[in-house]
Amino acid sequence: MDNLSSIFDMHHLVSTAIVLVAMLVALAVTNFLFKKSFRRHMDAGRTRYGTITRVTGSVTKILIVFIAILWIMSIYGYNVRSFLAGLGLVSAVIGLALQDTLKDYLMGIHIIMDESMDISSLVTINGHTGIVESFTLRTTKLFDINLCGTIYICNRDIVSIEEGFPFFDISIPISQDNSEEAVTSCLGEAAGGLTGIKGVEKAEYLGVSEFTNNGMRHLIRVWPDLRDMPNIRRACNSYISKAIDRRDILLTQERADSSRIS
Repeated sequence: MDNLSSIFDMHHLVSTAIVLVAMLVALAVTNFLFKKSFRRHMDAGRTRYGTITRVTGSVTKILIVFIAILWIMSIYGYNVRSFLAGLGLVSAVIGLALQDTLKDYLMGIHIIMDESMDISSLVTINGHTGIVESFTLRTTKLFDINLCGTIYICNRDIVSIEEGFPFFDISIPISQDNSEEAVTSCLGEAAGGLTGIKGVEKAEYLGVSEFTNNGMRHLIRVWPDLRDMPNIRRACNSYISKAIDRRDILLTQERADSSRIS
């Protein structure tokens, strides 16, 4: 009886060792394949697919470990079905306790699969306009160009994601008492001079954008370094005001204004 028990125990040990070796080999192969795929996507600039690959790899490794545990339990005669039923009940309790975290993960998966944004994308999330620095299944890291600072948004709190545009418009209220040639010349030269301001990549005079009771609003569009938006906006407004004063261009009672990026 002792010999049979010894053989039986040895059988368990050998079977367990085989399962553990198989699990380690499967984990090593999975880790190698997904890491290689992740690096290939990141090197090619496909950050979204890199994120999907990383998440899929993590889930796959968890499943491999879970299957190995169930296999070992069955070797030692445990009722796997009862264990899975009990695990389902425990999972339901944990799910209720961690529902906010689960909402983050679900929204994160939705963002990745829906291709709503990518790293370095300019987007507006819940009214915050900025550059996406990173996003995970739980949080989105955004550099707010209006606050000039980094903010973290829980994925469950994301209500809307809108594509942004890498420019802002300066609307100048010009009186109708000015000659058209003088205004066009002044604002055209001013737009060209804005490129001399640090952080301004390009500027363009777009002409009349709106007619008012006592004049017209003219538009200058500026493509700035988004990470220094407030300072560049102030510098551009100041430059245009000085250019208008030098040419004695009359403004209406309205004050020159610059719009937010949208």
